[in-house]
Amino acid sequence: MSTLCLVYPMKPQEVADDLESVVYILARMGLRFHKHSHSVKYSPGSQTTDDIRKINATNEDLATLVSGFFDVQIECENGYWSGGTMKKTFLQSTGLPVELSEGPDGKETPLAALLSTLYGLLRQHYGAINYTDLERFWVQRK
Repeated sequence: MSTLCLVYPMKPQEVADDLESVVYILARMGLRFHKHSHSVKYSPGSQTTDDIRKINATNEDLATLVSGFFDVQIECENGYWSGGTMKKTFLQSTGLPVELSEGPDGKETPLAALLSTLYGLLRQHYGAINYTDLERFWVQRK
């Protein structure tokens, strides 16, 4: 879900929220299937996508990031749930939730370039939001 829909649980879903969700799907696939800044050390030689997936499945640092970024929920009043704190932190910073490793040619991979561009666009979008107007969608936490 988009950061806004998580922070303001009563906010109606909009196209911008769906587009933001696509960025998170790409980030999660990068975390799952690529070498990245949260990867454990790999043995020399080329690993297949399946090898990388298996290694990432046992990485506690990676599991903590994925859980905090995608899964943390806080119960609110009237049956609502809130979250998105880590997503919001990355949108307010200049970093990315995942820094993908360079490709075999030593250059930035297409997915890394795409994530960087999309995060730049998300930051511009969030910079233009009227947060005072969104307060009506906020729900008290229990």
